[in-house]
Amino acid sequence: MANQSSDNSFFKFCTVEYVDDSSKALRVKVRIAPYDNGKDITQEPCVENNFNGVQWCFPMLPKMMHVNPKVGELVVVFCQEPDSPFSQRLFLGPVISQDYMMDYDYDFPPTDILPKSSARRMLSGSTADKTYIPLPSPDGDGENEGTIPEREDIAIRGRGNSDIILTDDEVRIRCGFKKTPHGTIKKKLNFNDKDLAYILMRYRNSKDEVSSYDSSINIVADRVNILSHDSIDYFKLGDRKNLISDDEMDKILKQAHELPYGDVLVKFLKKFIDVFNRHTHPYNRLPPSLNEADIQALEPNWDNMLSKSVRIN
Repeated sequence: MANQSSDNSFFKFCTVEYVDDSSKALRVKVRIAPYDNGKDITQEPCVENNFNGVQWCFPMLPKMMHVNPKVGELVVVFCQEPDSPFSQRLFLGPVISQDYMMDYDYDFPPTDILPKSSARRMLSGSTADKTYIPLPSPDGDGENEGTIPEREDIAIRGRGNSDIILTDDEVRIRCGFKKTPHGTIKKKLNFNDKDLAYILMRYRNSKDEVSSYDSSINIVADRVNILSHDSIDYFKLGDRKNLISDDEMDKILKQAHELPYGDVLVKFLKKFIDVFNRHTHPYNRLPPSLNEADIQALEPNWDNMLSKSVRIN
């Protein structure tokens, strides 16, 4: 494989300039000099326009992996025939230099000189010019601990504030684990330990006779809704864009049923049964004679019996 800076190299680092693929094949366009100099990036490269358009680059990742670069980001372009302007072009990317730049690792505007971008900093490998020195390691800030997967983990990561992490014995599906994912470089990887939402599945295989379990699943969020399509209380759970729209979520939080705290409910029922079994009536058809303790037992704080956070339909 030739050096990437050579004019006839098999692969090149290029800036994405166009992503509006009408065929929805997730193709992108980049400029490769000298073939694309002066060409209209929006036109199709065809005989009708004397091949004035720029060639499309087809994604190398299979469609099952939906990862696409934004305009202004860097990709690696592979040319089937490096010396031909009409050679088949394939791309891998976007090139994300560091975790700070997951949302947008800009390389814009494109230029023949290496721009002052995060990806170019990592690729240049030069410290002679401070503009190309890589951003500081996220490990240098203790507030970032927990945001980034460990090196030995396997992860699928979103652009902003969601990911799936597979460890040796855990699966973590997380959302909202960064405080300000689109904030300043210094703050965008700070861990949010207050109100993140996640599903944590864990298997510990402890072989401990004292323990009553080895596997556990934990669903954590400010509001937890357990909903069914097939229920008397109907909610629209198949919004084409968001699955559950904001308006429908408000409806769910107002109308779905609050789950009772089982231990609190059982405690009340035991008191009720005790009072019922030993109550007496002074005369036929008169109310029962109850002491103060019995009256208090039959008049609990009903609101304290229901969860405000977990609802069902």
